[in-house]
Amino acid sequence: MIITISREFGSGGRDISRALAAHYDVPLYDQNMLSEIGIDESYDIDRINQYDEAPRWMIRSRTVRGLTNSNIDNIAMKEFDFLREKARVKESFIVLGHCGESILKEYDPISIFVNASMDLRIERTMQEFELDEKEAYALIK
Repeated sequence: MIITISREFGSGGRDISRALAAHYDVPLYDQNMLSEIGIDESYDIDRINQYDEAPRWMIRSRTVRGLTNSNIDNIAMKEFDFLREKARVKESFIVLGHCGESILKEYDPISIFVNASMDLRIERTMQEFELDEKEAYALIK
């Protein structure tokens, strides 16, 4: 069983993915994926995490003959390969974000999209990040 979860920021998708992983007793791949693919303490994980699911900087990177100097692309490809391998060997898991629905479509995952009203998303973001309403709205946008 493979479940892919996409979500709007602040909608509660992370909480839902954790609850499903606990219920089905399967791994959840999200922010922990970098350590799962073998990027360990010898690297500056905080620095590497800034590239995880980040938009690509078109001006600062380039691709020539399929090779890229983009840290963002390279980390994404490692994550995609990791997920495909888990699916190929028929492991059950849940993946939150990371283009899971697209990357794993040939394995016919259960795909969930979590959304919520803007009011609820603002409220959740205010609580989680200790922000006021205006700051929460800006973060969501």
